[in-house]
Amino acid sequence: ILYLVSGIGPPAGWGTEFIQDLIFNLARAGVDATIINPIYPHTHPGWREWTEHYNRKKNITIVSLTFPYSNNFELNLLLTPLYVSLAAFRFMKKEKFDLVHEFSSTPIILIRSLLFKMIFKVGTVFTLSVLNKTIFGRFFWFRIFNFASKYLIPSREIISDLRRLGVSFNKILYSPPGI
Repeated sequence: ILYLVSGIGPPAGWGTEFIQDLIFNLARAGVDATIINPIYPHTHPGWREWTEHYNRKKNITIVSLTFPYSNNFELNLLLTPLYVSLAAFRFMKKEKFDLVHEFSSTPIILIRSLLFKMIFKVGTVFTLSVLNKTIFGRFFWFRIFNFASKYLIPSREIISDLRRLGVSFNKILYSPPGI
């Protein structure tokens, strides 16, 4: 599985600890996990050592992406989807993945799901990890870029909104936070 998720790193009290625990438990059960993880200025300062430790573990590869414009947080956020997409394409050219699992608050990036499906014949599971009220987090992106195989959604209210937008009930799974 190729995981696309930011915030993976040493425990810092973030919700991503639930995500990394899920991935690490699946790896212990035999799932080969590759994680593409953007690094931001607020990332825990021990992320390099932590990543090296986990990269020595069986079935886990963590690829940390650092940005050339590390002093400009907004620019980093804007360029993150491009950097992550390029890294994902590089890995998918070299290795066959059964699935891409993307954790994000910005459904606009679902356009990537279409590219993964068309170019690499790989489906995407998209987990809405945090509610994002910016233009990039608006739910209409689910309707426009409805290319993922499944959507894991942490709220029944959001599921109702997605259904009203025309997203198929068969593609939506209720996944409470922390599951």
